[in-house]
Amino acid sequence: MKKKISFKSAYLFPLMIIIMFLLLFIMLFQMRFSITQFVMEQAAADNEMITKEKSALFDSLLDNMSLEAKGILNYAEFSFINMHNEYDARESINDYYYNTNCVKFIYFMRDGRIYDQDARLYLTIEDNLKQLESSNEIALSKPFYDSNAKTELIIIYMPSQDADSNVSGIAAYYRVSGIYTIGEFYVSDAGSYYIVDEEGTAVFEKDKGITVKSLLESYAFPESDILNILKFMQSEGNIDTVISSFDSAVVSVSSIQNIVDWYVISLIPSTVISGKTSYVIEQTMLISVIIMAVFIIFVIIFLATDNRSLRKMERLQNIDPVAECANQYKFEIDSGELIKANRTTQYAIIYINILNFKNIKQLLPISEVNTMIKNLSDILRKSMIKNLETYGRTSDGRMIALLMYKEIHDIEEKFNDIIEKLKSIGPVSGYMMRINAGVYCIDRNANYQISEMIDRASFAQNSLKEDSNVNLEFYHQKSHDDLLRTIALEGFMEKALSNEEFIIYYQPKYDLVNNRIYGAEALVRWIRPNEGIVPPSQFINLFERSGYISQLDKFVFTEVCKFQNKMIKQGNRIIPISVNVSRASAEKDGFIEYYVNTKNSYGIKDGFLELEFTESRALEDYDILSKRIKELKKFGFVCSIDDFGAGYSSFKALQALDFDIIKLDAAFLKTNNSNPSKNVNLLSGVITLGKTLGMRIIAEGVETRQELNLLRELNCDAIQGYIYARPMSTADFIIFVDKALRIKTESESFIG
Repeated sequence: MKKKISFKSAYLFPLMIIIMFLLLFIMLFQMRFSITQFVMEQAAADNEMITKEKSALFDSLLDNMSLEAKGILNYAEFSFINMHNEYDARESINDYYYNTNCVKFIYFMRDGRIYDQDARLYLTIEDNLKQLESSNEIALSKPFYDSNAKTELIIIYMPSQDADSNVSGIAAYYRVSGIYTIGEFYVSDAGSYYIVDEEGTAVFEKDKGITVKSLLESYAFPESDILNILKFMQSEGNIDTVISSFDSAVVSVSSIQNIVDWYVISLIPSTVISGKTSYVIEQTMLISVIIMAVFIIFVIIFLATDNRSLRKMERLQNIDPVAECANQYKFEIDSGELIKANRTTQYAIIYINILNFKNIKQLLPISEVNTMIKNLSDILRKSMIKNLETYGRTSDGRMIALLMYKEIHDIEEKFNDIIEKLKSIGPVSGYMMRINAGVYCIDRNANYQISEMIDRASFAQNSLKEDSNVNLEFYHQKSHDDLLRTIALEGFMEKALSNEEFIIYYQPKYDLVNNRIYGAEALVRWIRPNEGIVPPSQFINLFERSGYISQLDKFVFTEVCKFQNKMIKQGNRIIPISVNVSRASAEKDGFIEYYVNTKNSYGIKDGFLELEFTESRALEDYDILSKRIKELKKFGFVCSIDDFGAGYSSFKALQALDFDIIKLDAAFLKTNNSNPSKNVNLLSGVITLGKTLGMRIIAEGVETRQELNLLRELNCDAIQGYIYARPMSTADFIIFVDKALRIKTESESFIG
């Protein structure tokens, strides 16, 4: 009887496997039509996206050429206005030509004369240019072959908008080959890309003779589809995609939103669609086989009955019961063995943290929390390279893994793959799990224990902020050393004042309206004995956390008052100086009394001391701060809001608080290249708003002549930045102020 049961068991398992494989293949056969449709739709979506990108790229290239053409026109106009004679102007234009990317350019004089960049007079011009010359706005020629340049060219025509200008317009010639290279408009078995005009005719010489109609006919598109595409282009549509009803080829057409009615057309042949379909089916089969293999392994494990007690003991000792993977003890053992066994392999420890895990444990049932942990564990398990990588869970609930890598981006790709797989699982009880991680790339020469390696990966992870867009941080020894240095600074700061380690620097401000020095800001520098300057970024936040910042604020304010008093006694003229006021200082009892008494004791006149409140401080406790600002102004202080626009913008603060000055953060001057006019409009709006509220406007961080000219055009009152003066010592500041007050013309030459 026992032999009979054993015989049945021996054949039952293989029979079950065969039946499951048959069911699997039947299911895949039924799914093939759905897969084909899915691949076609996905290919259409991808092709449309690629077409948009190529359209945007070509549009960007035209923008760049247009901007340069505009620059050439501006320079030509400038030359004829500012040069002593026409000969010098043309020589200057010729010099400017070598700073451009164009093959040549031609400029048209109001009196009908035509010259190129080398000042050669043109009696006649070619037909390509005649079509553009009469245009009142920027225009683009079709590509044409130039026998002199021996290449295909395209012309950008830029008319002058100034009726008083000697120059009526310029025409810049560019090589089309640059557009081929950057634009990637090519023909291949995987897809073809062209640029056509609104009539459907290819515009480049390399595609000469090709039309949308002939192209689609070669791909076996039905006549109805061809007519729809042509009608779409003639109606100046934006983007359209059509799948051929004959052989599944895909065509997408996207307009180039610039100075011409051209279109990018992208074609994917049916062979590509069928290839992708076959690939998806193969991958589905492969995944199914893998799933079956995993299932078989689990069945075999389930059927194995030997040594159950021993395995149970090993599981209790080495396996995390929630994640069902190695615990930290087992992970450290396995990792140590792998690192020793593979001496030439580069390894990294990755320390994975579930964001807001403490809150998740409070919000969700323990069963749902465990499900999230298991999902992450399953993803890690499936991503491990067998016998070469391992993972586990730490005693504090984080996941850790030992990963192989050749380049740093290999680790980044693996981690991003884990994130994508988590997203594909979806939320648990409505909560989408998010993770970040720290990485320690193992240095074999350091001889660290595995636990020390985990600590370093943990340090890297702890440096990430919960709300940061960055989700992966690598361990750097310097960051670790900086942390130790910061901890050491906490011990030094108590004696720093008594040791006279803090020095006051001054950075002058410049009045754009009156072309003279406007004032200065007092900046503190910490100079450690035998170490040099400690950057403010390393100690200001530290002082704010410890509460020591209020003592530092008082010290800076007192030193400024002493300096002003000394200048008065020496018979020197003084200028207004601003000092920063931290949140901790403003909230302390006796804040008003100390600042007022110190000012009066040193005999500083009203209006010569300015208190700068940081924007973050101005966003809280409006009632308290409003009263204190009014009181300070009553005693002759000027009050300003500092770093406006640095990240805590609150126009309500401007309404609630009676500031005299808005100090714009340098971020306002950082132009967004994709939309520079938006930045200018925003800056102009803030300046106008401040002036409407009766406030002076100061821009800090001004470093370039372009920024200076922009601020002057927008009627900004004053600036502070490297373009005018860097922070300087007290001695240098005295010399600077004396010179600025005595020789006003030198200040004026700065702005000129």
